[in-house]
Amino acid sequence: MAVNSRIKPVLGAIDLDKLTPINVTKYLSELQKENLSADYIKYLHSVLKKALNQAVKWQLISKNIMDNVDPPRLEQKEIITWSPEQANEFLAFAMKDKYYVAFVLAIYTGMRRGEILGLRWKDVDFEKAKISIQQTLYRPANQGIIFQEPKTKSAKRRISIPDFVIQELKAHKARQNKNKLQYGEGYQDFDLIVSYDDGRPQDPRNLLRHYERLIKGCCLPSIRFHDLRHTHATMLLQLGEHPKVVSERLGHSRVGITMDVYSHVMPDMQKDAADNFEKMMKQKRPKTL
Repeated sequence: MAVNSRIKPVLGAIDLDKLTPINVTKYLSELQKENLSADYIKYLHSVLKKALNQAVKWQLISKNIMDNVDPPRLEQKEIITWSPEQANEFLAFAMKDKYYVAFVLAIYTGMRRGEILGLRWKDVDFEKAKISIQQTLYRPANQGIIFQEPKTKSAKRRISIPDFVIQELKAHKARQNKNKLQYGEGYQDFDLIVSYDDGRPQDPRNLLRHYERLIKGCCLPSIRFHDLRHTHATMLLQLGEHPKVVSERLGHSRVGITMDVYSHVMPDMQKDAADNFEKMMKQKRPKTL
């Protein structure tokens, strides 16, 4: 799946015997600008190396150029999140914004930017209060917008949503229907929830730029759009939700990834666990002790 969605669109046009370490190094460097995790970029490096090893065995090429391409040294960016009060303040500030529903989805579900922009109305089950992640919107470097399946099996998931999100989605649907009437036959219906006014798929860079302008206009700590996802996860962990549940909502392939990424929350959870244990023991302690 990674080959079709990430590697092939960029490197697929280069003949195997023409592929150079410089091509791959440049490709991996570009990936770092897309807010992909360090683990995922290293995974793509390993996929390329294994594929070219097989090409050597089949005598399609004489040597594996990946032997000369080191995995990029990636430092995980510091995670900065908002408190529940700050998240609510931002949503109140952005309530009249055309991308408001995208911000609601990011904070209330932890969905990735590409998942939000690829979400269709048919992926929302209002009766069961669930969202199905079936596709993501992606724009490779120097290319147009494409839709692709989620990059891992765990990323293709169902997320429960609360009443607030359901109501905001319905309100957004009503506004979108008005746009359809205004554009008439000029409306391009991709069934997307977040799109341009005429229905076309939204460029992910535009969403980021718009979000950054909003952040500058409100009196809140500046965080990245991707940190809205981190905010969702951090809040859940602080509430005492099981890391496995949080991992499933985020679409992580392993709960260990969730634990590693959000290790900053763990010290507080350890303290809460110790305090809760002491409270339980004190309640059950014989009065003679």
